[in-house]
Amino acid sequence: GPHPGERTDPRHDADSYWRHRLRGDPPEIRQRCGSRKAALDSDVAVSQRFKDDFPALAADRIIRTASGDAGFLLLPDGSVGLVHALGDSFLTRHLTPGYVKSAKADGLKLSLRFDDFAFSKASYRFTDAALASTLQQRLTP
Repeated sequence: GPHPGERTDPRHDADSYWRHRLRGDPPEIRQRCGSRKAALDSDVAVSQRFKDDFPALAADRIIRTASGDAGFLLLPDGSVGLVHALGDSFLTRHLTPGYVKSAKADGLKLSLRFDDFAFSKASYRFTDAALASTLQQRLTP
């Protein structure tokens, strides 16, 4: 039999744990984590969400993507705030000069690279090429 204090529950066995992870999460977890998609349907929504994480920063102007999955906040100090919908939640970042590695506008599209292991690159589409260009100018290191 098991030694005193030995765990016999297979969920505590490392091999069993990794076999489960490689198969994927059960459907009830997949549904709970991503069935509802977050959206930024107004400038107010972008502003409020950014204020939750950065209460001291207020935007002069807000630029939302065409699909409403992200919003950029032009801040008075020349930096930019970002609210990015990710699954059913939001990722917020204060895009300071050292954080943005590159910004490239190509028509309606803006491609960004960040000095962030968890969020290293992203691309966004806008309704007007001038918006992508404005952001590229603000974000170019």
